[in-house]
Amino acid sequence: MEGKLGSKTHSIKIHPFVYKAAAILVLAVGLGFFAANYFLPTSLIVIRTGENELQRVNLSDGSTVILNENSVFKFPREFEDSGYRKVYLFGQGFFEIAKDDNQPFKIVGSSTTTEVLGTSFDLKSYKKNSQINVVTGKVIFRDKNNNERVVLKEGYSAKSTSKGTVVRHEIDEQMMTWRYGELDFKSQPLKEVAKVLSKHYKVKIKLKEGIENCLITSRFENKSLDEILEVLNVIANIESEKDEKGVVNLSGPSC
Repeated sequence: MEGKLGSKTHSIKIHPFVYKAAAILVLAVGLGFFAANYFLPTSLIVIRTGENELQRVNLSDGSTVILNENSVFKFPREFEDSGYRKVYLFGQGFFEIAKDDNQPFKIVGSSTTTEVLGTSFDLKSYKKNSQINVVTGKVIFRDKNNNERVVLKEGYSAKSTSKGTVVRHEIDEQMMTWRYGELDFKSQPLKEVAKVLSKHYKVKIKLKEGIENCLITSRFENKSLDEILEVLNVIANIESEKDEKGVVNLSGPSC
């Protein structure tokens, strides 16, 4: 037997208010989409450096940046007339900023913001700590929450950590030598020298007890680690030996 499926037509009455609400919703979504696209900042160019890689970046305003290894730098192709020339740094870079009294230069970092008109400085920007050395001019250095703000002149440095910002009346020369391939030590304890060498040459260095505070004064330019260790042996009688794991062990007479 063949069955027949019956059907009924049901009419639904929609209140005019529903049409009005839907129209408003569509208009709002459309305006939101337009605003989001219209007011978005110019797309940023992203530069990333790898291990042992330095890169020079020329900005549209004539400013230049030298990026240290393992850093990320974001900047617009052209700076807009918006009151600030804004860029972003996550890592370390040396900045030479073209002067523009009408548009200060702002660097947004991981934990701090730096503002300048025209100057040169070395900036290290990481999540847990940031440090700046002002070589020329004057900068404003502050944490991201604007809880602490310092004005630094030429020859001053500041370090910002979770505990606050410390200002020094001298720049940290050692922090800035990376861009020249130089290592310049002036009466620095061997333990500090070992930290720099360890980071610079990507090797683990251990010190024999008693030699940590031996003071080292020497300048190295484009030298290998072996060449530097030879110099340390001559000037401070520091012996070096590399074990099977590649760890460099330093020993010598107590200081």
